Amino acid sequence: MEGSMDEILDSEKNDSTVLRIFQWWEKKRIIYNLILGLAGLISMLMISPGFTGFELFGIVMWGLFANLCYSIGFLIEMANLYYLKGRYDLSSVRMAFFLFGTGFAGFCTFFFPFLVYFPFMI
Repeated sequence: MEGSMDEILDSEKNDSTVLRIFQWWEKKRIIYNLILGLAGLISMLMISPGFTGFELFGIVMWGLFANLCYSIGFLIEMANLYYLKGRYDLSSVRMAFFLFGTGFAGFCTFFFPFLVYFPFMI
C-alpha cells in the first residue's frame, strides 16, 4: 500500500523528523506546566488561602486535561506527516502554536477558579 503508516514511520528521514518534533514539544512542556501552575496558584490564593481535597482533585484533573490538550500541537504535526505527507513545514509556526495555546490555557487556568467560586463570593 503506497504511503502506508509503516512506510512513513520506517524511513530514517521521517524517524528523525518525528523525533525532532517530539523533542521540541516535550522541551516546551516544562515551560507550559510552570506557566499554568503559576497562573492556577495565583488565582487560587486570591480566592481561597487553603485547599480542600475536592480542590486538589480538581487541580490534578485540570493539569491532566491541560497536558492532554498540549499534545494537540504534536498531533497536528504528526497528521501533517502522515495524511499530508509533510506537505506543510509546520516548524515555522510551532512557536506561534505554543504561544497561543499556552496563553489560552493560562487565561483559562487563571480565570476558571473565579467562575467556580464567584457565586459564593457575593
